[in-house]
Amino acid sequence: MKKCLILVSLGLLLPVLSANAVKLTVKNSQIIDIGEAYHPLLSDNGEKLLYTSDNYRGLHVLDMGSMNSNEISSSEGAGYSPVINFDGSKVYYRNMQLDGRLRKKNVMMYDCIKGGSVEVLPMGRSDVKLMQTAGEIAVLNDDKIMGDDELGSKTSVYAYSMHDRIVVQTGNVLKELNPLPSGSRYLWVKLSPDHKKILFVEPFEGVFVCDIDGTNAKRIAEDGSSPSWYGNNVVLFTRSQDDGYHVTASQIMAVDVNTGEESQLTTPESMAEDASGSITSGKIVYSDANGTLRLLEINVVE
Repeated sequence: MKKCLILVSLGLLLPVLSANAVKLTVKNSQIIDIGEAYHPLLSDNGEKLLYTSDNYRGLHVLDMGSMNSNEISSSEGAGYSPVINFDGSKVYYRNMQLDGRLRKKNVMMYDCIKGGSVEVLPMGRSDVKLMQTAGEIAVLNDDKIMGDDELGSKTSVYAYSMHDRIVVQTGNVLKELNPLPSGSRYLWVKLSPDHKKILFVEPFEGVFVCDIDGTNAKRIAEDGSSPSWYGNNVVLFTRSQDDGYHVTASQIMAVDVNTGEESQLTTPESMAEDASGSITSGKIVYSDANGTLRLLEINVVE
């Protein structure tokens, strides 16, 4: 059961809508005919698309121009939270394997131009995170950003979840934030491309954004999952309904973080799950419960 929340007491009043609200409309919608695919991730320029299976086994990269698809990995866990740089030329992902009862993972880099993968970090038990902000990639290994120049700037800013805190990391300097004093945990933590805001979900309270220092937390949706940035001012997320046992309806929504204005991009009957967008190309790709990928061409109205 969801706990009650008095927004006034937390300073989390929903924003007042204005005449300058950003609305997203769908110009065209089409199926990407590549067979069963889940958990899509578009490069920032919209030219490459990563996808995997429903249980994250294996990873593929699709060229959005030619629609040619290549398998990067067939390994367990390879499709779980990979990252791709701005121009889609490099993909970083993790392979996982069991050593007895211990789960180990490494970090691999796939070169989309030359083809082939190389190991960046060997198999081990380290707490490894893959991070991407504004097209730059970093590998976080036990709180230390790897120094290889290929992994992005050592001074870039990244944000991620750590238990009941949000961590903002610049180089190897960490700052822990707690934007919601009543929050139990923070999910889907993502930094905006301009490094000014942090997006996150608190499971009992909704979808939020806050400033980079953790202040001015604002709820932008009462409920939602799998949120992601579409530029600096719009967030995509999935809104679903269930009967207590199964999801009965699910759709892709967009919300202007400054005004709270929502745009409905798919119908509840679409049974949409994860969505990823590229404001540079005006594209959004989402997967549905049956493993079908669909491409939306988006128009932004201000």
